[in-house]
Amino acid sequence: WDLQWRPNLGIPTSMLALGAEEGVAVIWIQDMEGHPWRKHQVLQLNQPVLRVAWSVTGCMLALSVGSDAVHVFKENPQGMFEAVSSVGENG
Repeated sequence: WDLQWRPNLGIPTSMLALGAEEGVAVIWIQDMEGHPWRKHQVLQLNQPVLRVAWSVTGCMLALSVGSDAVHVFKENPQGMFEAVSSVGENG
């Protein structure tokens, strides 16, 4: 398991991403400090998610999966994360 907080750029919302050996990454959101956390999105990767990393601005999420691949997701205008790139052992 790997857990990373999204950088907060002055917005009241907190977000974190959790990568799991079950082949999923779960994005959790807290709308405001003191409010309950809720599951925002589940990203299915079908390989163990070993590492999770946010971009400096928090709008992109990189997930290291299996032994040889990285998947990059970008937040869309609706606040959901969409796959934008993948790199494997062969590039």
